Amino acid sequence: MVSQAKSQRLVLERSRPLRLFTLFILYVGQGMPIGLFWFAVPAWMAVNGATAAQVGSVAALTALPWSLKLVNGFIMDRYTFLPMGRRRAWILASQGVMVASLLAAAIINPQVGDVAVLGAIGFAVNLATTFQDVAVDGLAVDIMTEDERARGSGMMFGGQSMGIAMATALCGFLIDGFGAQASFIAVAASIASVRASGCCHGARARLPRATSRSSWRRGGRCSRPPLQQLLARSACCGCRCCSDAAPSMAGWPERRR
Repeated sequence: MVSQAKSQRLVLERSRPLRLFTLFILYVGQGMPIGLFWFAVPAWMAVNGATAAQVGSVAALTALPWSLKLVNGFIMDRYTFLPMGRRRAWILASQGVMVASLLAAAIINPQVGDVAVLGAIGFAVNLATTFQDVAVDGLAVDIMTEDERARGSGMMFGGQSMGIAMATALCGFLIDGFGAQASFIAVAASIASVRASGCCHGARARLPRATSRSSWRRGGRCSRPPLQQLLARSACCGCRCCSDAAPSMAGWPERRR
C-alpha cells in the first residue's frame, strides 16, 4: 500500500504541483538549445571573424525547423507507442536525439569556419527540440484542468525564457574560457538531467492488472461511434476503450454487411 501511494504521487494526472513543475522543467530544457544556437554560437562566430553571411547561414539553418512545426503534430498523432502514452515516447526520444547530437558536436568540435557543420548540428538539435515542444504542448492539454491552463502556460513560457537566458550566459562563459566543445557538453548534460527526471513518473495512473479489455468496454463507452473510431484511430479521443477496441474492429464493416 505504501509503494502504491508513492507511485500515485508520481503520476502527473494526480498531482498538480508535479505536473506544473514537470511542464516548467521540460520547457527550461528545450530553451537551452535555443540559447546555445540562436545566441551563444552566433556571438562566438562574430567575435572570431566570421562574416555576416556565415553567421546568418548558421542562424537560418538553426531556426528552420521551427517553421516546420505544423508537420510534427500530424506525425505524432499517426505514430505513437501507446504503452508509454501518446506523448511520453516522443518527449524522451526527442531529448535523446538532442543529447546525442550535442555529444556528436562535442566530438567533432567544429570551428568558426565550419559553417556547414555548425548549421547541420544546429538544425538536428532544433528539429528534435520542435518535436519535444509539440509533444509537451499536447501533454499539457491532456493533463491540465481548465482552471490551471493559464498558470501552466505562463510557467511553460517562463521556463523556456529562463532556459534561453541560462544557456546563453553559461555557454558564452564556457566558449570564452574553454571553447565551443565545453558548451555542447554542458547543454547535453542539462538536457540529459531533464530526461532522467521525466523517466521517474507517468502522465496517467496505470490500470489494475485484473481489468480486462472487455470490462473496459462494459464499464464505459467511448464518446465516438464505432465507424468513426475505425476511420480516425490516429486521432483517437484518448480514452482507453478506444485504443483497446480499435484492433478488434478491423473487420467491423464486413460483419455489418
